[in-house]
Amino acid sequence: MQPEVYVPTHEGDKLIGTREHGAPVLNTDNENVEAVLNGDDWGTIVLIDGVNATRIADSKDQFGNSQGQPVELTSVRDYPDLKPGEVSFDEFGKPICKDGQTTGRTCGTQVLRTSNGLWYLGEVRPGDSGGVTFDPNTGEALGVTSMTVLGLVGRSQPADVAIEKAYGIPDGQVNERFQLPNSTEAHTPMRNFQDDTAAANEWLMNNDPQVKQLQEQISSVTEEIEKLIPLNAQNSIDEVTKIFAQ
Repeated sequence: MQPEVYVPTHEGDKLIGTREHGAPVLNTDNENVEAVLNGDDWGTIVLIDGVNATRIADSKDQFGNSQGQPVELTSVRDYPDLKPGEVSFDEFGKPICKDGQTTGRTCGTQVLRTSNGLWYLGEVRPGDSGGVTFDPNTGEALGVTSMTVLGLVGRSQPADVAIEKAYGIPDGQVNERFQLPNSTEAHTPMRNFQDDTAAANEWLMNNDPQVKQLQEQISSVTEEIEKLIPLNAQNSIDEVTKIFAQ
């Protein structure tokens, strides 16, 4: 049985499909640098009945805020394949945008390509992984966010490489064999990190006696501090008044 794939909606985690193809998860403690920085980082999903895909790129950040308008993706950027170890600057200076769950929509500048990575300058944070990257000028899907270096450099797993490997499509024929969904429907609203944090805290309060007791102690101390602040403030005012009255 293939692993099931769920998405975090406001009505709960919703089953959307099962994993079809995908690269093995890398153990960054044991893998070499080449495998970590240039390894496969993708997966494909078979959607269940009633779940529809859309060609609209959109996101909200961890606080539920939007930083841009929905974008209709046009096709997949089909790069000329590179051999392992090769580096190309053919996309240097071109714009790139990404949608992610942590920072939402941010844009930057492409720097270089490797055989399995598109590197760019732009804000990317942990939790943004898996979000689409695209060219804001052409609407082409470039790939999915894979990793970040210090939050300022991003690596995108090229979509064309993933599609070629998953379905055996020859280089240069991705858009002949593969098409984006026709639908331009908006995404189903998803929970953000802030929603999940609040839900997790509420669950702990209701189900973990130690956490509940600690929260009650914190609330009690906070109330005592709040009682003392006005009293101390009034005492200070009285002292200042006495000084000026002398």
